[in-house]
Amino acid sequence: MGWSVPISALVAFLCVASGNAEERISIQYTAENLITGDNRVFKATLQLETEKMPLHDIMFEAAHIDSRFEFRTAHHEDFGHYVVEMNNLPEDLAMERFWTLLKRDHPDVPQSDCALSHAGISTYQPFDGEHLVFAYETSDIFERIPECPILHS
Repeated sequence: MGWSVPISALVAFLCVASGNAEERISIQYTAENLITGDNRVFKATLQLETEKMPLHDIMFEAAHIDSRFEFRTAHHEDFGHYVVEMNNLPEDLAMERFWTLLKRDHPDVPQSDCALSHAGISTYQPFDGEHLVFAYETSDIFERIPECPILHS
């Protein structure tokens, strides 16, 4: 009698055996509406163990796990994809409300946030241990939150 192995397990084994294993990372991923007085307030957080890959791909994984992370993007010629809707909450250009990517150095301490505005989700690859936050915010966010330093992986 034979035995069967899932293809994914076989591929993972062959990658490890050949020394080509993908780097794995653990990140915390949050989506939240930070606009005070908005009746659509929500906050959702996931802890993800995943391969190191562009944030855009990780976001698809998160949306598959939890529908509160479902998103839509638009494409910008210089920055690639950017989020225009998450959890059925679309950007509102007339009200100057949009989704922005933040890095939070200390969980549950929004004061530790910095903005990753130089990073497009198509190219940004999260680092192990990072806490990334998609915040629904007003346009004055960049007056209140500093820009993150550019790090290279």
